[in-house]
Amino acid sequence: ETARGTLDFMLREMQRPGEDGAQGGGFYASFDADSDGEEGSYYVWTPAELRKVAGDGDGEALARLLGVTETGNFEGRSILTRRSAPEQVAHSLGLERGAVEGLLHRWRCALMEERDRRVAPGLDRKVVTAWNGLAMSAMAAGYLALGDHRYLEGAQRAADFIWEVHHKDQGGVLRSSNKGVATNEGVLSDYALLAQGLLDLYQASQDVQPLRRALELLDYALAHFAHPEAGFYQTPDHHPAPLGRRVEMLDSVRPSANAAMARALILAGELTGRPGYRKKAVAMINAFSPWIVRFGLEMAAWLDATSALLEPLYTVVVAGDPRAEQTEALVDQVRDLMLPNVLLVTAPAEGLQGELAELLPPATGKKARGGEAAAYVCEHGSCQAPVGTAKELRALLGA
Repeated sequence: ETARGTLDFMLREMQRPGEDGAQGGGFYASFDADSDGEEGSYYVWTPAELRKVAGDGDGEALARLLGVTETGNFEGRSILTRRSAPEQVAHSLGLERGAVEGLLHRWRCALMEERDRRVAPGLDRKVVTAWNGLAMSAMAAGYLALGDHRYLEGAQRAADFIWEVHHKDQGGVLRSSNKGVATNEGVLSDYALLAQGLLDLYQASQDVQPLRRALELLDYALAHFAHPEAGFYQTPDHHPAPLGRRVEMLDSVRPSANAAMARALILAGELTGRPGYRKKAVAMINAFSPWIVRFGLEMAAWLDATSALLEPLYTVVVAGDPRAEQTEALVDQVRDLMLPNVLLVTAPAEGLQGELAELLPPATGKKARGGEAAAYVCEHGSCQAPVGTAKELRALLGA
């Protein structure tokens, strides 16, 4: 419920419509904290305001369900929270549990209409490349977890906008755009997080275009950002750096760009079989391992990348007619598990052909068997015997 509400909010409030002569799709940067001169005033509530919308009975139950009190939890008013279980609220008011569980769903639209009458916070309509990479990853994960195609389409629109507006003809990306005009040289986080978002989008869509774009970004970063010993500089080699080029390794409010780059290289290396990707990632993690141990939580993204090296990392190739029930069952099994150490490649019954075969050599030669779909579980290009049922596939993945 929380994930769906967050993703819906992003699509509704933060995805750029087509305007200013440029296509829509990019996600805006942020909303202001203030509106009408007060911090948070757009989002906070009092019990009286809830009763005005929902009536005395449902308003009182909503207030208890959402933690809205007379004293409030933020400057005399209340940020909506879920502090009380429905059964507790139902017991305290002598109501049926089912009636309380459906309260928020019943009154959500009316509450939003009432909130829309307030002065809304300002919206920063800047579109930042790195942040859109994170949004694409979230939308792709939302589609896989919830099966809602709107999230996949939202990620695809964002990817297309960034490539149309932020991508440079000579390669590389610009940092941000406003009103459809991109400016400022992209920094490492733009390449790392966008590449990660595109790889996640490929996993969700099985469309070759995001994969192709992700590999282009990784190759560009290796050519223009790589440190000669380990890691990547924050800025490219052709960008002025009067105080010297820095290598940043710690997480902040966003994952470390170097750690995100390491993880993207590991995943891309497993998919493509290109040894240079994995070799660079291993060198990075080895070089930064003393700091990973020392700083702990501030290196969480490094731990995520390291787990992709220490744990088995599988590529599952499903070959078969994409419209066949058996093929769909095998693909759905991989997606439903949502295992972080499993990559999916789908192929027609005759195996990968053309550009995909060139991009994904480890997955080539994997074909359906006797007209039936087959799933191959591979690690570093070495594959187990193919299986034909979701149960057998699940067993091979240890799930």
